[in-house]
Amino acid sequence: MCSTKSVSEYCLCIEHKRQKQSHNIFLNLFGQLLMRQMDQALARQLLSLRHEIQDTRLRWSCEDHKTLVEDIRIELEELQYLGEITDVPVHLLEFHNPLKHWGVTKLNIHNKRFSTC
Repeated sequence: MCSTKSVSEYCLCIEHKRQKQSHNIFLNLFGQLLMRQMDQALARQLLSLRHEIQDTRLRWSCEDHKTLVEDIRIELEELQYLGEITDVPVHLLEFHNPLKHWGVTKLNIHNKRFSTC
């Protein structure tokens, strides 16, 4: 509270209180604006990290599938070569489906599409 001696001092005291209030309002609004901008910047960083994680997972998945397809190709070539150097027909050597442990069977191979990205 202002302890005033005259009307002019009282008016100055009231004006000073109004200025303090307007400064406080300005600081509150500025703080809210700053927090909103910081939140938006953090949200952009998190979305960027999420995108990088998804890209990394996709790249790893593609590499895994390329490796799988290459391993199966090599295994089938070895099986065919084995059929060429032995007297046993190749169809008898194919006693297992190399993709069976991945869930690919003759019944569902036509329903799926495989890609090496």
